[in-house]
Amino acid sequence: MKIKQLRLWNFRQFRDLVIDFSVSSKSNVNVILAENSTGKTTLMQSVKWCLYGDSETKLDNLNDLLNYDVRDTSMNDKEKVIVGVEIEENGIDYLIKRTKEFHVSSNRKASEKVELVYKTDLGETMRLEGDPDSATPDIKKIKRMINGILSKDMANYFLFDGERIENLGKNNSQSRNDIKQAINAINNFTIIENAIDSLTSMNRNYQREISSESTDKDLKNITNDIHELEKNIAETQELIIKKEKNLHQIQNKVEELDTELFTYQEIENLVSTRKRTENDLNRNENQREKVNKQLIKQYTDYKYSSMIFLLNKKYKNLDFHKEHEEDTIPGMKVEAIDYILEREYCICGEKLTKEHIEHLTKQRNHQPPISNTDLINTFESISYKHSSNIEREISDFERYKGEQITISESITDNRDLLDDLDSQIGNSNTEQIKLKNEERNSLKNNIIEEEKAKSVLQFQLDGWNENLDSKKKEYAKKMKENEENKFNSIKLDLIGKSLDLLIQRNEAYRQEKKVELEQIANKHFSEIIYKNKKIEIDENFEYRVIEENGNIASPSEGERMAISMSLVLAIIAVHKNTNSDVNKNLNLDSNMKEFSLVLDAAFAKVDDTFSKNISERLPKSVEQIILFSTERQYQGAVEDSMKNYIGKKYLLSIPDDDNENSITNDDLELLEG
Repeated sequence: MKIKQLRLWNFRQFRDLVIDFSVSSKSNVNVILAENSTGKTTLMQSVKWCLYGDSETKLDNLNDLLNYDVRDTSMNDKEKVIVGVEIEENGIDYLIKRTKEFHVSSNRKASEKVELVYKTDLGETMRLEGDPDSATPDIKKIKRMINGILSKDMANYFLFDGERIENLGKNNSQSRNDIKQAINAINNFTIIENAIDSLTSMNRNYQREISSESTDKDLKNITNDIHELEKNIAETQELIIKKEKNLHQIQNKVEELDTELFTYQEIENLVSTRKRTENDLNRNENQREKVNKQLIKQYTDYKYSSMIFLLNKKYKNLDFHKEHEEDTIPGMKVEAIDYILEREYCICGEKLTKEHIEHLTKQRNHQPPISNTDLINTFESISYKHSSNIEREISDFERYKGEQITISESITDNRDLLDDLDSQIGNSNTEQIKLKNEERNSLKNNIIEEEKAKSVLQFQLDGWNENLDSKKKEYAKKMKENEENKFNSIKLDLIGKSLDLLIQRNEAYRQEKKVELEQIANKHFSEIIYKNKKIEIDENFEYRVIEENGNIASPSEGERMAISMSLVLAIIAVHKNTNSDVNKNLNLDSNMKEFSLVLDAAFAKVDDTFSKNISERLPKSVEQIILFSTERQYQGAVEDSMKNYIGKKYLLSIPDDDNENSITNDDLELLEG
């Protein structure tokens, strides 16, 4: 998908504006320069509004879409807001137009219409239109075709505002959720997850049906317990999500206060040192938690090995051979004695007497399943295997113990330094600094309380999940024991196995794409920062940056932006690869999918070095770039890196006060292209 043209009519501050974009593969960069508050974000969001409507548009007060001047001066009862987006996709031009009519007096919606115009392979012009809230064949087809060009889920990863780009590199709950959603969107996992939800619901309903018809009271009680546990689990998961969102909001507020405090020259160094020390503290606390787990595991392994070692030592003090040699036949197995007794002939050929048979039978009762020699050798071999590494395990235990002590000392130092820094900042003579610092301390305490509450909820959730697994096993056993439920048990087993297969497939594909995402992100990351650092994404989609020596790095502001852009470009690349694989499986042209990346204020908080390295990657990674930027952010490194790829460059000026809410093409100047 490449955007050829954007048309706005009465959309917010834009009275009448048409912007043409280059779709050339060689000149694939389009730049719109505009100062802050001119409407760069509104322009980007207008594309989403045109394609998907209000629900996917992140603009304040969507009831205020109608141009302000039109609303104040119009003599008509109704006025229209129109956005049109012309798109090139697979050699076909599509014009998508959304029109929303408002009652001028009340500013309420009067009607809404969406249109899609395109030409068929035979050159026939097709027009589809209708009310987007209806379910007519035309509307269904329009939504299906738009989704085929760019799905709502993937649109979030091609239309980026500066705040969202920055947030992706912060490694918080929102960024993790972004990565999860991207992996879901890339693979259409929502389809699989819907199937999982449907099967889960079917399984639950079927269990209830069986329970209601059964005469087995225990089965009914177990079913009720399962449903109660599932309800508790769902509610607790929802509470944990709310806690994570709340933590994210508080953390964002802390970061805003840090940014504000950093502007005060008298405490600039103190604020910077405090931020760095907090990062060190978080890193050390995470590392201590990992070392503690290793320490516990190592101690458990050591205790296990030491018990086997002591058992082996005790055995060696027993004369096992001598004690049992009179009652057993060394080297003889039970099967051999049974064979002799069955034939009633010795291996030498002599027929057994009654006395021989009685003696052999007595020996057979003392004979182990394998020969004494084999039994002893096996015992010694297993004992040696488990106890031979005991010295190394002691050494590892001592090493982890030393690491734990060192890290704990570092944590103590971090906390002491933070207390000292906080005291220095709080004792400032500037009242505003004191107030902001007090607010920050209050928020940090809130974070601690929220994290404790979240830990309690997680502990409850783990316990309920354990109980649920136990109850499900109990239920399955009860079903098999009950004759009347044999057929039902088979059906539930089939549903359960289907559910397990879907969950396993979902997780396997997710992990496969996560690994691919990590590899491509690291390729971009290494080329942007030119250092031997790498991004690691764990099972919970939390990332961390690893130094060359294996230590966890604390990313700088520029590195966080480099992480963000690396992830953005990786998400796009994985999506393109997935489309290519699908097309190959369907015997379609695998190179036909193209994408446009729209960026708003992408370089707002990046220095020249990172700006240069990032902007060099963009034109080579995506078929079309549309960049909204201020002149200050664009001039210099970004401009130098992109100058050979410019297709269209515009300057959008801020009109005078009388026309600030009526931007038209008179305010748009084509600088290049």
